[in-house]
Amino acid sequence: MKKLFSICYIILFIFITVETGDTSIVTFREGDGGSYSTTQCTYLYWHNQSTSYGAADYIRQYSAFGELRAAPLIRFPDIFGTSPGQIPYGATINSATLFFRIKTLYTIHYEDLHHITGEWITGQPDTTWENSVTWNNFTWDYDTTPVSTYRVGGNLNLDVTSSLALWSEQTAINYGWIFMNTTNNNTEFYSDDGSFAFRPLLTVDYTYTNPVPEPLSIVMLAQYITFLGIRKYFS
Repeated sequence: MKKLFSICYIILFIFITVETGDTSIVTFREGDGGSYSTTQCTYLYWHNQSTSYGAADYIRQYSAFGELRAAPLIRFPDIFGTSPGQIPYGATINSATLFFRIKTLYTIHYEDLHHITGEWITGQPDTTWENSVTWNNFTWDYDTTPVSTYRVGGNLNLDVTSSLALWSEQTAINYGWIFMNTTNNNTEFYSDDGSFAFRPLLTVDYTYTNPVPEPLSIVMLAQYITFLGIRKYFS
């Protein structure tokens, strides 16, 4: 009987434990004071294939004669984790928007945003990628299916919810994004080295669900512990 009583308490405690979801909105922009807002932002340039542009205050997307000539790269490497200010792995991504401010627009056109699927530079620590990657040493590993196709006619607000969802679920690794286009165009956006208000901004709305005991189950657990103590005392 005592054993049955103990089992009933444990079952009730398990079933009264519920899942609660907390919704948060977080932003990441280089220089905003956040510990996890580091932004890696550069572009690859066909005309200077051994030059790194990680320190430029803009990123450039350029195509001519149906061929890619310059391709921007961007990555927020520290946004997921267990620390305050990071997005917890397993969180439900309700929405995610990546903002770029236009610097120079020569023609209105369409571009594709793709996931990068491997290291920017083979064998180098990722902390060095921004200021050392070039057209020549970039691995060119990216998903040929675009995350989104968008019209470039001014500032950009790109929907990257699907990307953040994959990274949260850990079904893909966060190597960032690359802009790809072969339509004749020449566009510049401000980078993480531009004026603060013009830098790329990632805004994420997410819900993190964590099983926690309801107050009643905590009371029952306390009662169960007391019961065990009394039983031990009289046994």
